[in-house]
Amino acid sequence: MEHGKILMPGFINADSKVAMSIFRGYFEDVRQNDWVNNYELPAEKNYTEDDTYFASLLSFAEMIKSGTTCFCDSYFNEEATVKAASEFGIRGFVSNVIYRLNEFNEDKLLNLNNEVNKNELLNNYISLNYPEDYTLEELKVVSALAKKYNCLLKINYLETKNNIKVISDKYGKTVTDYLKLGGFFDGKSLLSNVVWVDEYDAIELRSHNTTVISNPISNYKFGTGAPDLKFVKDLGINIALGTGGLGNAGNLDMFEVMRSIGYSQRMLYKRADVLSAKEICEMATINSAKALGIDKYVGTIENGKKADLILIDINKPHLVPLHNVYSTLVYSCSGSDVDTTIVNGKIIMEERELVDINEKEVMKRAINTAKRVF
Repeated sequence: MEHGKILMPGFINADSKVAMSIFRGYFEDVRQNDWVNNYELPAEKNYTEDDTYFASLLSFAEMIKSGTTCFCDSYFNEEATVKAASEFGIRGFVSNVIYRLNEFNEDKLLNLNNEVNKNELLNNYISLNYPEDYTLEELKVVSALAKKYNCLLKINYLETKNNIKVISDKYGKTVTDYLKLGGFFDGKSLLSNVVWVDEYDAIELRSHNTTVISNPISNYKFGTGAPDLKFVKDLGINIALGTGGLGNAGNLDMFEVMRSIGYSQRMLYKRADVLSAKEICEMATINSAKALGIDKYVGTIENGKKADLILIDINKPHLVPLHNVYSTLVYSCSGSDVDTTIVNGKIIMEERELVDINEKEVMKRAINTAKRVF
């Protein structure tokens, strides 16, 4: 066994901002609000569709080389991300974030949907920013829109204590109740960047068709906190994993995401038997597939499912001996150990080499893009 490879389902990154790759390491050691308002937003004003395209190519190269076969993205200029995804042959979900409802129209949603429909591996959905950015009436409009087009609806949820305070001060309600009143939970929903879930929130969430998405690297890097995922899991709520954007996460390595979850839960509970390595692997694969509604097709290795698979080379000093496969995956492996990546039955990386993409050219274009944007 030590001289072979581990075959496993490809990772499903349930929350990312694909075209933020060129933000990696851009202005560190500042608080989240300062980073967003003083550095992220001003730089994004310079973004063109070409910038989005080249930055997306870079992220997809990193994802594929670290074992991610499906992504869920929420950013802007998503048509350019669709183009990049189609060239790589990666599976995914895309959505232009609705930051302000008065700047949104259905034609924009339909135009993106038309682009997505050209590729059987891609899907479109609707994503929002934070609950406090929308009135109840606006939430109702967006919720009705998601129901009309039968698509997923995602929002950032309880990421910071300030998110809780703003809704409480302004409306006298919990964030969960506010979303409920706005019809957010009427369809299939995704709650991203979840950190500050209490007992009331979790019990309420259990009654809805929703998934909690944890982006530990992103949240830890900004110091927003560590969620109690054991409590959420024990209530039967689906938990998926993501990296978040590369402005606040250092990489797109889902192995690192899994490892961070394992360590954080052990630290929270001061116990080593909180979440098993197998459960954590499931969060990054089949649970994320369930979150996106594609678990009938991917997320596990079964007859009849699509071949979204990765091979991990275990013939390395840090991966032998192999006592426990799941423990090795979570606590010993990294993205650089992925040897082969297969999406929909097609090999898109073999022996660490991208099959149809010029990796050096992708990096060169991304570097030039960063120079222009910043």
